[in-house]
Amino acid sequence: MESIFGAEEAAGAEKAEHIPQDDWLPDTQLLYVRSKDGRLTAAAKGGFNNESHNHNDLGHFICSWEGKQFIVDLGAPTYTAKVWGPQRYEVWILQSGWHNCAKLGGFDQHDGDQYRAQVISCEMDEQKAALALQLKGAYEAEAGIESYVRTLTMDKEHAVWTVTDDVKMADPSEIEFHFITVRKPSVRGGAVTIPVDDGHEAEMTFDAEKLDCAVEEWDLTQETTEKDQEWGSKTAYRIHLTAKGMKTECRSEVSIRVREK
Repeated sequence: MESIFGAEEAAGAEKAEHIPQDDWLPDTQLLYVRSKDGRLTAAAKGGFNNESHNHNDLGHFICSWEGKQFIVDLGAPTYTAKVWGPQRYEVWILQSGWHNCAKLGGFDQHDGDQYRAQVISCEMDEQKAALALQLKGAYEAEAGIESYVRTLTMDKEHAVWTVTDDVKMADPSEIEFHFITVRKPSVRGGAVTIPVDDGHEAEMTFDAEKLDCAVEEWDLTQETTEKDQEWGSKTAYRIHLTAKGMKTECRSEVSIRVREK
């Protein structure tokens, strides 16, 4: 009610100018960082997979350029009885497979209070911000994960966001990393290009000798999300980076920067 009757007053309010360069919320394990020029921003999360309105999304992150998301969080599903019942995690948009997360040994993350991220470190200074998470605890023991450390780093001076994944499995396993966007990407060699706006595009680089890359399209109208109108797109794109062959160990480093077209 307050939002309805206070709309006119809110519309006339002055825009706040202060935006923090960095913010780390240790209780909820949420990180927000910006490049020095303020144009590239990223947010990342740890936490646990039984939070209020939970999605299975430990280690998930988003990237924006001048306020426009290009590595995205697809948002919430249309609320139905299924979303609030025992079949909740059959809803695709709530699964880690449709977040910027990993699939290890054929396993996505699991829901439940015991499935948690462990913060190894969070360091911030004028030049960079870096969050390291142990994510083994986000998956069932049957996945056979001995260690999974994700390190998310913002190089503030050069406006580069880097996602480093170090995985150790008990047995040779399929190792796959997902990146979600609503802007149609193109792949060439060890680089994925994602349109950002009329004058800019994001470049996501990876080691093509270690990882295969494929892009999957998904019709968002199969299950409407709250952000359909915001995206202006009815299609999501899931970028798959998959280790070549079955591996017991894999190190992936993906760097994301925005450049002029």
